[in-house]
Amino acid sequence: MIRDFFRFALLLCLAWSSHAQQREQRVALVIGNAAYQSSPLKNPVNDATDMAQALKDKGFAVTLRTNIGTKDMRQAIRTFSQALKAGGVGLFYFAGHGVQSKGRNYLIPLNAEIKEEFELEDEAVDANRVLAGMEEAGNRVNIVILDACRDNPFGRAWRTSATGLAQLSAPIGSFVAFATAPGSVAADGSGRNGLFTSHLLTSLRNPDSDIDRVFTRVAAAVARESGNKQVPWKSSSLTGEFCFGDCARANQPPVVVAQASNTSDDRFFWESVKDTKDANELKAYLNKFPVGLFAELAGIRLRGLEQAAAERIAAEAAQRAALERAAAEAAAKEQQRLAMEAQAKEQARLALLAQEQARVASEAAQKLAAARLAALPQPGQTIKDCADCPEMVVIPAGSFEMGSYDDADSRPVHRVNIAGFLLGKTEVTQGQWRAVMGSNPSSFSSCGDDCPVEGVNWNDAQEFAQRLSQKTGKTYRLPSEAEWEYAARAGSSTKWSFGDFEYQLGDYAWFSANSQGKTQRVAQKRPNAFGLFDMHGNVWEWLQDCWHDDYSGAPTDGSAWTTGCSSRNRVLRGGSWNFNPANLRSAYRFGITPGIRFNGSGNGLRLARTP
Repeated sequence: MIRDFFRFALLLCLAWSSHAQQREQRVALVIGNAAYQSSPLKNPVNDATDMAQALKDKGFAVTLRTNIGTKDMRQAIRTFSQALKAGGVGLFYFAGHGVQSKGRNYLIPLNAEIKEEFELEDEAVDANRVLAGMEEAGNRVNIVILDACRDNPFGRAWRTSATGLAQLSAPIGSFVAFATAPGSVAADGSGRNGLFTSHLLTSLRNPDSDIDRVFTRVAAAVARESGNKQVPWKSSSLTGEFCFGDCARANQPPVVVAQASNTSDDRFFWESVKDTKDANELKAYLNKFPVGLFAELAGIRLRGLEQAAAERIAAEAAQRAALERAAAEAAAKEQQRLAMEAQAKEQARLALLAQEQARVASEAAQKLAAARLAALPQPGQTIKDCADCPEMVVIPAGSFEMGSYDDADSRPVHRVNIAGFLLGKTEVTQGQWRAVMGSNPSSFSSCGDDCPVEGVNWNDAQEFAQRLSQKTGKTYRLPSEAEWEYAARAGSSTKWSFGDFEYQLGDYAWFSANSQGKTQRVAQKRPNAFGLFDMHGNVWEWLQDCWHDDYSGAPTDGSAWTTGCSSRNRVLRGGSWNFNPANLRSAYRFGITPGIRFNGSGNGLRLARTP
């Protein structure tokens, strides 16, 4: 009678526990991702759909999401975590691709764009995020089921060679189940469901719905069907009892008390060795319970440990061989390093010697260049090669913008580089011409020897330069059009060398407004910044260039442009005594045939000379 009383009390307690469990909140988030752009899967959507229905049948309020991306997965997990704060039981199920990286597990959303391993944190969902949300909720029981141990779809592009998922520790009050052991790969399945979820659905229909026994049955069935290639794994830190169905029914005491005691010993022993890595402890369990509740699973684990031990021994042997090879390679590399170091020292010695020789040669060259430079005329200096020769001004090297947008034939404006040269301080005078040529062609000969020679054509100017060169042994010539404009501007970019105000022109030039109808003596007006007189007005000055209608394709090195001419005309610059201010601008151009003298109109010249 006492035995019956205790049996009745036990049944009453179990019934109350079952009633309390059925009344507490049960919330589940079920996700299945299959339609990946690369490495699509067959069964995860079916697995998630069937699991959602099975959990609804067990009293869970289920949120089912399939084929969703990163943003939707994270939002679903966030909403699920908030719902758990009301207490009760939380269950998270995921079927799809999952990978491990540096000891952490990541669930792969549908739209994840992952090229490199470090992108997992941004594109995938860390499984620890799920556990953290569940743990923070503080509810009684949290269950995580991951059928996501399929082969890594990105592994070939990564440094890591790890497969499957990494071991995941269950926080207190939690139960974690993997479709296969950590580091192993789960099968997607050939039927409607994956191998793991298929047996999980079957086990959930068993009246014995205790969570530990549910997954023990699943592990045995999956291992049996896969030939021990896939062995599900679980980790439990539950501090109380949990059944998917009626715990009272699952825990009805057996009729024979002795048998219950033996089963209890079996379960207690198994709980103490189930997570062991010592094969001897599993052998001890099998010796004591050769046909126990967990004998088949223990045998699988034992064979796995023995295989791992054999693989470890083989790996250690391979590692020793690799170390020996590495040592030999290191010795060879050290010898090579020493040889290269000796070679590098010799090369450095030779390089220093060559550097010193180069330094000595450079110093000698610099001294020679300095001596030559000191002997050269300096910018602004004036030179006169003979008593009757024109006085020449040293024009410094430089660059300038040649041309003007005011006239079509002066475009496009372009930058020209000018080498240093000498240019006549004034236009060639009548006295200088007579000393070389023996005659005076000028219409205004009564003006005197200090007035510019005029009434000469381009051919006359060439002959004068040639005779003066023969007389002095120097190279006299007509300046190029670029040299003339560079010298006329003298560093300015305005209409005239002094600026843009026409009222100032009378200080620098003889032209129609002040010339009194004739040429005037040279050097009576103010010079420009290079020390040159009458660059504007008095007489037109012949140049070496032939005429071009514009500057398209003009040289940029300051040389005379004598090819591709638009006509046989030659260029004159500077304007003359009877022309208007516009014709005296630094950029203004004029061209006529080389044989025309224009007696009385003022065609003259100014010579250039190479230093």
